[in-house]
Amino acid sequence: MIWIACTLALFVAVALPAVALVKRNLRQSKTLAALRIESTHGIVGESFVRIGEVDQWIGIRGEHQDNPVLLVLHGGPGCSYSIFTPHLRPWEKYFTLVQWDQRGGGRTFSRMDPRGSAEISFEQLTRDTIELAEYVRARLRKDRIFLLASSLGSTFGTEVVRRRPDLFYAYIGTDQNVGMQRGRAEEHCEVLERLRVLGLQRGVRAILRELLVDVRPLAENPSLCAAEHT
Repeated sequence: MIWIACTLALFVAVALPAVALVKRNLRQSKTLAALRIESTHGIVGESFVRIGEVDQWIGIRGEHQDNPVLLVLHGGPGCSYSIFTPHLRPWEKYFTLVQWDQRGGGRTFSRMDPRGSAEISFEQLTRDTIELAEYVRARLRKDRIFLLASSLGSTFGTEVVRRRPDLFYAYIGTDQNVGMQRGRAEEHCEVLERLRVLGLQRGVRAILRELLVDVRPLAENPSLCAAEHT
């Protein structure tokens, strides 16, 4: 009986990973088939482009090169949206999609030297986006393009179109970030209020130290937050 149990255990140990591998290969094959662009007017390309003195990855896909161009600014930081390409496949019938792995994210991160990758700031990302938009417009021979910014991308996407409206037909914000500074202040006030109600004065003092501002009156009466931030 022992040898039967050992045989079954060995079979399970070998067979289950093999089945999982086959299923993964089938899923990959199905995804690749769905992503295949067969139109003679289509465009598919991936490359690293020198943007802001850093090699940054971009992917360009679409079923017809005459379609308008949509540049996608992903969220994060570091959360590349190129992994969502299969989900955006239907869009490629109407737009030429440009996916960009921003500095610090995706394949661009793999090319960056941690010791000399330069700053990653909203200002730098804004400049990168403008430079990339100019590159895409020239490469695809478009007068203007569309800009779609999501989550963190929306925090500097609005500044991009404010500085260079000549580059874009329209700006589309998804999960648009607004009032971030006010929202942070309100969240701190809510936490202070809850800590006060629970009598956790140590937590109140810890938050006040973290804020590095003199808000001692809020420790005694956090309801003052509402007056401070309205």
